[in-house]
Amino acid sequence: SWSKYVPACVVERLYISGTEATIGVSKCNATILFVDIDGFEDKCRGLPPNDILRLLENVFNVIGEVIQKHRGTLLEFIADEVLAVFNTPRAIAHHPLAGVRAAQDIHVEINSRSMLVKADGTEVFVRCRVGVHTSNILAGNIGSVKRMKYGLLGDGINQTARIKGLTSRYKTGTLCTEKVLLDDGGRAARFVCTRPVDVVAVKGKKDPTTVYEVLGPTLGFEWQVEAAKKHREAFKRYQSRSFEAGRALFQEVNNLFLQNGLVDEPSRLLMSRCAAYVATPPPADWDGVDRLKSKNFTDSPPPSPEALNPYEANVSRGLGSLNSARAIRDM
Repeated sequence: SWSKYVPACVVERLYISGTEATIGVSKCNATILFVDIDGFEDKCRGLPPNDILRLLENVFNVIGEVIQKHRGTLLEFIADEVLAVFNTPRAIAHHPLAGVRAAQDIHVEINSRSMLVKADGTEVFVRCRVGVHTSNILAGNIGSVKRMKYGLLGDGINQTARIKGLTSRYKTGTLCTEKVLLDDGGRAARFVCTRPVDVVAVKGKKDPTTVYEVLGPTLGFEWQVEAAKKHREAFKRYQSRSFEAGRALFQEVNNLFLQNGLVDEPSRLLMSRCAAYVATPPPADWDGVDRLKSKNFTDSPPPSPEALNPYEANVSRGLGSLNSARAIRDM
């Protein structure tokens, strides 16, 4: 029963050591994952309390099973949000890769079924937003002498939460930081298809962070691998101020997604920026960093009509973007 309140690996460690839990943390390198339900308040509107609880229970059950499958530790439920960590308190090999693979599987499993059947027989489907980040943090028992919990401390936790929030801005399922792809000898970058979507300085931070969309496995999804490769080249052109060349390449990426039934917000957004900078070049000290003024994003910036042809503009305004995990499930 205690393992339902406290992570099982923490209970096991205390039982084996035979010691009483005390306040204390230690430094570690870990991969943090935040996930929540996209548009949770809208999904709950009009639902009775018991249905909301059942919806959360069903979603959390799926997320918990996925986290356990990838040897992570589920730490917190915060409203519709889940916090999980990989490599603490149980050390695991290749924890950045475990984190992004867990993110992929969350989308596949959540998108593959309804999460609630209402009294009138209507099924409720949800989508999730996931942020993944690898960082040096403090982990251990925090709280008071009379009541404590196993928790995490450090800027990396806040950074992960901010990255998860950016998924609404770019209409993506999962975003991760460059640290996830560089740590562990770059293993995650070799096994998972990703692409840079922006360089941002999140609210309250001066240092920029390159954020990447996690598209899917590198094997078996050739068109996504091709699109990601082309997107990376376009992003380099954008960062080096070759805006016309970047715009043309982003257009090719956007077309690839459209050909596979997906509306792609990252390439559309960057194509729009390139078009704007072709018309009005940025100042000489432009560094390509988007300095964000908000913590939360419900909609992406409006598209530039000059950057899109009429068909793409209509699709962009009318449909939004499907996340890549749904494409993985359907292929």
